[in-house]
Amino acid sequence: MELVPHEVKRDLVREIVNGWLQFCTFSLSLVPQIAKDKTVTINGVVYRLNFQSDEPIGETARRISLAMPLAVAQLAIGSMGSEKLRRQLEDGIGLDGVGASEQLMRAILLADLGIPGISTILRNTSLMTKKSRYLSKVLARKLYDVAIRFRLEAGELNAIRNLAADLTTNIEGLPSQANERRRSDVINRLRKQRLMLEGIDGWSAQVDRRLHTSKGPVLPHRHRRSHRTRYKPL
Repeated sequence: MELVPHEVKRDLVREIVNGWLQFCTFSLSLVPQIAKDKTVTINGVVYRLNFQSDEPIGETARRISLAMPLAVAQLAIGSMGSEKLRRQLEDGIGLDGVGASEQLMRAILLADLGIPGISTILRNTSLMTKKSRYLSKVLARKLYDVAIRFRLEAGELNAIRNLAADLTTNIEGLPSQANERRRSDVINRLRKQRLMLEGIDGWSAQVDRRLHTSKGPVLPHRHRRSHRTRYKPL
């Protein structure tokens, strides 16, 4: 990959990202059927939705539509996720010449790679997606995920929380006083959820150590926690 010129990699990456965006568009077209039937059949395989049966169809559709781009990005990261492509993925973020949806997909992929300076990339992306309420909500959902689950430096983590709070209040369009209260509420909630996850992670690590040091039977490998995720969760 190092021998391929930057310009060639840049053009290929753009074509690949746009291909995943087309797949995302197709996936979003299935949302009404999935929300209504709670199932979808693709290539003979039946997928069932594990949501509450009494949830309104509209709320189910809303949740799926916001989660779909993130799910597609998870598929994309498995095939093209490499820090060697950081320069090509980052190329164009924050510029008017690249579509907002493409910039959002690039930013999500970079976040999943766990690269340094991701808060700046996500903030630049938020400026390009602000005209689309839907894209802003998808980005906000990703910011919540990053702020709660990813291992980040303290400065990066605070920047992500602040960005999530800013984006949430911009989407909701509250008056100035309510806006500040809502912003503080988002930041505090993200802190609490992260602390809860850190506590669970610490307890799980203790269980793992006991399993590995115990003379008793050890759980099969498929039941142990995996530490090889690229995005470095807690």
